[in-house]
Amino acid sequence: MIVKYLLYPFGFIYGIVLKIRRLFYEKKWLQSYKFPVPIIVVGNLSMGGTGKTPHVEFLIRHFSSKLHLATLSRGYGRKSKGYLLASQLPEEDKTAQMLGDEPLQFMTKFPSLEVAVCENRVLGIEKLLLDRPETEMILLDDAFQHLSVKANCNVLLMDFNSPYYNDFPIPAGRLREFPTTAKYANVIVVTKCSPNLSDKEKKEIEERINPTKNQEIYFSTYLYEQPVPITEKAQCITLSSDTPIVLISGIAHPESLQKFVQKTYKNVICYHFPDHYVFKEQDLNKILWENEKTMEQGGIILSTEKDVMRLVTGVTKKIISLHPLFALPIRVEILFDEKEKLIKKINSYVRKD
Repeated sequence: MIVKYLLYPFGFIYGIVLKIRRLFYEKKWLQSYKFPVPIIVVGNLSMGGTGKTPHVEFLIRHFSSKLHLATLSRGYGRKSKGYLLASQLPEEDKTAQMLGDEPLQFMTKFPSLEVAVCENRVLGIEKLLLDRPETEMILLDDAFQHLSVKANCNVLLMDFNSPYYNDFPIPAGRLREFPTTAKYANVIVVTKCSPNLSDKEKKEIEERINPTKNQEIYFSTYLYEQPVPITEKAQCITLSSDTPIVLISGIAHPESLQKFVQKTYKNVICYHFPDHYVFKEQDLNKILWENEKTMEQGGIILSTEKDVMRLVTGVTKKIISLHPLFALPIRVEILFDEKEKLIKKINSYVRKD
């Protein structure tokens, strides 16, 4: 705790620098680029773990049936550099190492979606529109701080369990900017809420956020769907509450995931790694050795969809293919019957000139 207080001056300086940077863009001393198609940004103030991937998928599900949609991400954790369009890559290069786990997940789940990665969002959008001029909308993943792109709508996510109004910029806290920066968002979504969130709790959070006149606040929760068999060994297994589970995750804040799995299955052994962790051969070998009897007794390996993208590519592909691997899909649900209201709100920005 003492160390945290000692770090506050550094967090303050970091926040001030980022605040000045935003001011430079507001004053147009630094240039923001506007594009001929609507740009929707999904981002956060914290260093991760707010649920960007399932919320981007929520938007993909809605808009991909109506528009020629594309996503553009940095491709966090990939070994490649520069701009890449997934549909232009040979099959052997469509891996987490080339694209990053989240873009690979988008590509895998939504085959008709154009998925691009580029560290430079302006360059990425320009190249994407050249390659796919039929594109009618672009979703920018994790780009709330990428001010060089003039977005039509900024969707800011806040984890219910780690609200930004109780946090501070790094290194004293986990924020990328001061909490007051939330005023630049058009829509704020409080994520990972209990499905039974009360009206009283909702109102208390709204009061703490204190939205601007034009902002709207929404609340979402996770729905965990039936595990999907990934490897051949998993195809012939029927899961039950008695099935032994070896849960492997490499995501930020895996608490809700672990809680759900332990509630659903009686025998669960958990292995948690850092967010976007690149699994090594020795990691899997160690886990399998420690759970040899569990696997012999009909146990399975369960992981998130994002983690599976990294498990089935690279050096771990051969090892994991010999064992029953299941992915646990996550779907976002907007609480208080406000899904259509949220979509309508985003559409109102999309239609603006």
